[in-house]
Amino acid sequence: MTVILLRGAHHVWLSIPGWRAYLEPYAPSRPLGFDWLPVPSSVPVRDDAAAAGSIHRQFASDGLLVGHFGTYGGPIAPMLHQILPACLRAAPDVSVLLMGGGSQRFRDDFVRQFSDWQGRVHAAGYLDQSALSNHLAACDVLVQPYPDGVSSRRTTVMAALAHGRPTVTTSGALTEPLWKSSGGIALAPAGDTEGFVRSLMRLLEDPAERTRMGKAARELYRSQFDIRHIVDLLHEKI
Repeated sequence: MTVILLRGAHHVWLSIPGWRAYLEPYAPSRPLGFDWLPVPSSVPVRDDAAAAGSIHRQFASDGLLVGHFGTYGGPIAPMLHQILPACLRAAPDVSVLLMGGGSQRFRDDFVRQFSDWQGRVHAAGYLDQSALSNHLAACDVLVQPYPDGVSSRRTTVMAALAHGRPTVTTSGALTEPLWKSSGGIALAPAGDTEGFVRSLMRLLEDPAERTRMGKAARELYRSQFDIRHIVDLLHEKI
């Protein structure tokens, strides 16, 4: 199917550059362009500070709120089951907000295992775009681990960047070089739970760094991943 598809194509757009190595062996002998087309955030930013503040007070009171946005499937849920307990043990003033489909099920499983923390772990469940934007903005830090590393195909991390949220994520085989040099996220190697939690704790303990990273995250999104750049690139090539 890949060979048939590439034979009929005039140009190939890749959500991450790493896919090129997998596709080129099946490409026809004629010239065929391969270009990177990142996937932008699917969550429009509301910038409603009052709503975000109300959500923060609801779930974290006077403490800090650590969030995760995802579907809680595959290998990511086990990563969270290692990261979140370490965070909750190390930071007694931290609460956790889980967002996205599957978050309630994950929370139920989590508090069955760690019943002492049921008052600090919350699930918002599936949210419409407006509510999701406000919940993302309410978080002081987001944790977004990926087994193959962060990359431009991950719409959940794109939503974090678009909302200017300080984010701890993972580096791996598919992580593009720009992530390491951007200053807009904190990186730990995939599978290194201790390193991930250390990066998270540094952010939780440093409000100035959270502010700096949040601004850098928003700028990274605007300069690299905003839908305007995607449209301009398509116009250039079509």
